[in-house]
Amino acid sequence: MSGTKILLVDTEKNVLLAYQTVLEEEGYQAEIASSEEEATKKLSQQGIAVVITESYLKNKSTINLVKKTKHLYPEMYIIMISAIILKPDSYEEVINAGVDDYFPKPFSTRNLLITIKKGLKRRLLVLRNVQFEERLKYIEHLLTTDPYYSSSGRIICNTLYFHKKLREEIMRAERYKTHFSLLLFDLDPSDNGYKHLEPDKKQKISKEVSRILLDNTRQTDIITQYNGNFALILLETPHSGAKLLTERLQEHIITTFVLQDKLQNKQLLNNVKFDLISYPEHSQLINKWVSEAEKKRSN
Repeated sequence: MSGTKILLVDTEKNVLLAYQTVLEEEGYQAEIASSEEEATKKLSQQGIAVVITESYLKNKSTINLVKKTKHLYPEMYIIMISAIILKPDSYEEVINAGVDDYFPKPFSTRNLLITIKKGLKRRLLVLRNVQFEERLKYIEHLLTTDPYYSSSGRIICNTLYFHKKLREEIMRAERYKTHFSLLLFDLDPSDNGYKHLEPDKKQKISKEVSRILLDNTRQTDIITQYNGNFALILLETPHSGAKLLTERLQEHIITTFVLQDKLQNKQLLNNVKFDLISYPEHSQLINKWVSEAEKKRSN
């Protein structure tokens, strides 16, 4: 890979220059360092892909350098060269520290070049894996921090995260024989006007309902909202407890909008539909709801 940067670390300047000449003839860019401190400084520069180091720097082992390099740059390919034959314990130590390949002197320059090419391929795979993991973390971040509305540190989560947590709760309840309830309600079950409101008006109503839900449920409860519908996972809540909460939430919602003295709001909320299903009593209904909701989301 022409132009790839390789860091050479050795206490002997003539050895460094010899390696540098060979690598540059192959099209690599060779950086040199004669101490751990100098090597650490060079490693902070972007673009170094491979480190070739003597097994011992002046008066100290390169183990610290190798460990530090692997910790900061896990994709870095490290080749160690030694003028002595390492004992099994020492060999195991350098491999565990992060050395990827080991060459006892004397060695073939051709073999070293082949190893460098192998190392660059491995480095590419590691980088791709790191990028993949970062992408997964980013998606997980979106799932948990992309709220529709937030209040007091809590959020109305997106539907993807909600369905994921609901699936997890179903499996947990089945395994440990626990209770939970699923509360569903529709602001416009009979096409009584909500769907025909202007977007700003609909958003204000949904936002107010969201605030009421967040302020009157527990930190552990999970809430989502979509198309005028709300859904709540009430963790470790049997049907009787969920029913009391449903009545309280309904009263809060209707009272809040009545106090605002807006006729249109009153007419809409008179027809709000609440559905309550609990596990294990309604396990089949819960699984059916999850399947239908996920099918709608995928379409």
